[in-house]
Amino acid sequence: MCNRKKTYTQDVLQNSPFMIKDTEAVTPATWVKPPFFTQSQPIHLEIGTGKGNFITGMSNLHPTVNFVGMEREKEIIVMAARKLEHNQATQNTSLQNAILVHGDASNLNTYFAPASVSRIYLNFSDPWPKSRNAKRRLTYRSFLDIYKGLLVADGELHFKTDNMGLFDFSLEEFAEKGWQSIFNTRDLHQESFHLEGHNVTTEYEQRFSDLGQPIYRACYVKPRD
Repeated sequence: MCNRKKTYTQDVLQNSPFMIKDTEAVTPATWVKPPFFTQSQPIHLEIGTGKGNFITGMSNLHPTVNFVGMEREKEIIVMAARKLEHNQATQNTSLQNAILVHGDASNLNTYFAPASVSRIYLNFSDPWPKSRNAKRRLTYRSFLDIYKGLLVADGELHFKTDNMGLFDFSLEEFAEKGWQSIFNTRDLHQESFHLEGHNVTTEYEQRFSDLGQPIYRACYVKPRD
């Protein structure tokens, strides 16, 4: 998808209270103390945060969790920052449990310490449909090894997609690497689970659901050594 350059991108990257302004200064220790979060709470990480519907909704629903949204596309992550700003203004609250980082999943180990993340969300990741690009899929086994290292004991990975091929591929990867399934469905919006505070609809999810496309979801616990 081609993302048009926005005139406000650089301003938001540098001035939004929800953006980490100097990602090179981020170390694994920074997540458990100010200035990014005021409270030491479990960290939930969304990889590929998109336009921010999910992280905005989840941070409102779960104030006792610190949410980190990671997105590699500058033109997209600034939209998430503006959504968080708008939410804060309209709700007349000081949202202190959400932060955004412009970065790539391949560099996760430079941002987070081992066993420091309680939950990881992969929402509508790029399916990379050609077989030669399988290693770039965020559910490929090498990424699963990274997630395993970052998650706490019994940490969870929650995965949503509209792409059946990616879903089937991912289930095979999870099984191969020994992840324990706790929930999976091939039609999320027909399950009561998604109505119980566990699911916030993303922009892509709403679009695909409106078109009658089933949403696939799987939740796993990291494997024990």
